[in-house]
Amino acid sequence: MSPSASSQHHRLVIIGAGIAGVGLGVRLLQAGVDDFVILERNASVGGTWFEHTYPGCGCDVPANLYSYSFARNPKWTRMFPRQDEILEYVRDTADEYGVTPHIRFQTEMEHSGWDEAAGLWRVRTIGGEELTADLLISAIGATAEPDEPAIPGLTKFKGHRFHSARWDHDHDLTGERVAVIGTGPAAAQFVPRIQPQVAALKVFQRTPPWVIPHVDRPVPWIERQLYRAAPVLQDVQRNALFAVYESMGVGFRGQTALIAPVEAIGRAHLRRQVKDPVLRAKLTPHYRFGCKRPVLSNTYNPALAADNADVITEGITKVDGSAIVTADGGRHEVDTIITAIGYKYGRSLLAHRITGQDGRTLGEYWDQSPKAYLGSAVPGFPNMFILLGPNSIGINSVIFSLESQMAYVMSALKTMDRRGLARVEVRPEALREFVDDVDRRSEGSVWTAGGCKAYYVDDTGRNFGLYPGFALGFRRRTRTFDAAPYVVEETTRTTVAA
Repeated sequence: MSPSASSQHHRLVIIGAGIAGVGLGVRLLQAGVDDFVILERNASVGGTWFEHTYPGCGCDVPANLYSYSFARNPKWTRMFPRQDEILEYVRDTADEYGVTPHIRFQTEMEHSGWDEAAGLWRVRTIGGEELTADLLISAIGATAEPDEPAIPGLTKFKGHRFHSARWDHDHDLTGERVAVIGTGPAAAQFVPRIQPQVAALKVFQRTPPWVIPHVDRPVPWIERQLYRAAPVLQDVQRNALFAVYESMGVGFRGQTALIAPVEAIGRAHLRRQVKDPVLRAKLTPHYRFGCKRPVLSNTYNPALAADNADVITEGITKVDGSAIVTADGGRHEVDTIITAIGYKYGRSLLAHRITGQDGRTLGEYWDQSPKAYLGSAVPGFPNMFILLGPNSIGINSVIFSLESQMAYVMSALKTMDRRGLARVEVRPEALREFVDDVDRRSEGSVWTAGGCKAYYVDDTGRNFGLYPGFALGFRRRTRTFDAAPYVVEETTRTTVAA
């Protein structure tokens, strides 16, 4: 069988034009591969940085580390860039490297399924377009679909409600009683922005984050000119920052005494900013630093200590009309609820839109815990690779992890071309070995033994999100595609275990 006459066939179909999709597009074009299309549901590239526009939105990784290695940017105006600047950077990269013409904007993937008889992927968009591809690349990412708390009555709240990742800029919070559910990095960025304008701010906290001083600063004009004149200076800073982040991994993976100084900085930061002992006790973490994503902020704690703010630690039992009811019987009347509890991943609707060779969706395969070989490949889903998949993201810059996986995909393409392979599918035993290794490395780490519940840990306590090793180690494992863990099929449809 072959692609139907009514469908469009491409070597690769990439789902998502965020940092991952655009980056892979650049690498494909640099390698001379131009038969690909990127499907993007939004009207722009950027992914997270297009969709997330809440007040104060920005990156908590320094700009020169949160950049493609192949696309230096001497124009960063802050050490830690804001959302609009990152979005401009991704747009400029897509344009400069010729990726934009390969993107179909406002084209959302409705379903992708592996056609076993034809040996290809069939992709259908919500607009009714049909495409086929030799390879399917998921560049959806982990923040594509906001999660909502399962609170009885929340959907019937009589006031206004939205998720921080879908900020309602048309709704004026001035003078309102506002509830914020969640205290992660997003909340820590927008809470200080909205606190001065609201009449009352009620922050519902399950677990306090570690908050440490933010060393953000403007990048002076002269420094930007130096980067233009001597681009290698950005590489020097990038490598120095990489080394600092990489070194922290030693403490996160068992040598927890090494992170004690950072915890001391966090406690001192809290003491300086919050004088009320009752509030300070509420905001004091009782788990190891790194167990949850830490917050870099000089304004979050003071916002919570303001006269119009209240931190509520009792669990929410329900929403009743215009009130949030807590376990102690308290009723908190509010006008607007902003949820900021994070995002879906294995439970994502998007994962349920991808069907493998046995009819199961990726979401069904990930029912217990998301798993992928090297964070990239899943048994039963031939010729499909995932960017920033399970256990691929390290404690370092996500861009470094992403570029490692991009190199793996490019190496896989070269291997398939060189050996005349029509199909590659990772073996279940290879995935089991990888997962066993990841689980073993995670034992005793702050992520599994730190005393907290983070978004990258499943309901059983398994770390499914982070790679529990050095980012350099992950880079070595993904530098070259090894066909040995895969069952491969040659163009003559002779299947062999490589």
